[in-house]
Amino acid sequence: MLLLISECLGVFVWLGFGAFPESELVPIYGFTWGCAISTWVPVQFHVLTSAFPSEKRGELLGAVATFRGLVATLGPIIALALFLNFGYVAPFVASVIGILITMPLIFKFV
Repeated sequence: MLLLISECLGVFVWLGFGAFPESELVPIYGFTWGCAISTWVPVQFHVLTSAFPSEKRGELLGAVATFRGLVATLGPIIALALFLNFGYVAPFVASVIGILITMPLIFKFV
């Protein structure tokens, strides 16, 4: 349930920042994003580690770290391409689409 709340907070932040990028709202978006990340990461690790036997957890966490590294490298490049080709809001829309795709997976597997 906490994972779903975190995803909803992420949707709020990215839709809000894409639709209303006024500078006075940025602290609210930053605080909300911090809440989303601070709930998502621990819950994600709990769900992943409790789904695998203890002898496979190190392998699992290594795979997760590798995937995060790839996303952290490719994500900004994709966002830049979206920005240059489609404008300011395109990276935010792509992020919201990704979150909306993730939400049904959370319902199915958690």
